[in-house]
Order: sequence, then C-alpha cells, then structure tokens
Amino acid sequence: MVRWFLAVAIGAAIFEALDAFGTGSGSSLNGRPNGPLADVLLWLPVVSPGVAGFTAAWIAPPVPGLSLLASVASVWARMGADRFIGALHGAQLSSESGVVLVLAFGLPWSLTALIGGLVLVAVRAALSARRRSSAAR
Repeated sequence: MVRWFLAVAIGAAIFEALDAFGTGSGSSLNGRPNGPLADVLLWLPVVSPGVAGFTAAWIAPPVPGLSLLASVASVWARMGADRFIGALHGAQLSSESGVVLVLAFGLPWSLTALIGGLVLVAVRAALSARRRSSAAR
C-alpha cells in the first residue's frame, strides 16, 4: 500500500515539474519559447498528465487495476495539492469554480493520465505474453 501512495505522490510531482518546466520556458499564454526545444516545451503541459500517469503506473504495484488507479489518482493528488497551497496563500474559490476546475482540468487530465497508465499496462501485458510464449517453446 505504501508503494501505491508513493507512486501517486511521484506521479503528481512529475506532473507539477513538467508543467512548471514547460510554463517557465514560455507557453502559448505567456510567450513562445525560443531555442531548439521550443516546440517540445510548448507540448509539456499537454502531455504531462500522461507522463505522470505512466510513471505512477510504473511505480505502483504491477496489478493493472492498482496501476491505473494510481495513474488517475496522481492527477487528483496534484490538483488537491495545488488547491491546498492556494488556500495557504489565501485563495478562496467559490463552489462554482470547483465544478469548472473538475470539468475543464480534472476530467481531461484524468483521461490523459489513464491513457498513460494504459500504455504501460499494455506494454507489461505484451512483455508477459512474450515471455510465456518463449518459455513454452
């Protein structure tokens, strides 16, 4: 169980780090980044939930259900941490804004994280099937 919580925490931290790196380097909202990795940096906020979900699934116990749950939970852990930190700084969101946050960010990010976790689960299943077929020969 500790491993699962660790997977969620690391997934949330990776999600936050990738978003911060992408945004700190410029985004479509605050200016276009320059340099050889400019196009990659613009995509970091889009793919970061998937990377976080993949990572959380990798670290979680190798049970498909637990892996996928960790993938999605990492997104909600990150959102919860953001709201907690905002509250510590005095931010007070209305109940309506909570619904907007869930619809605008929570659901799309959850889907992206789930896709990241599904990729890992599929790769694990394919490798396991390959090992079984090699052992049977």
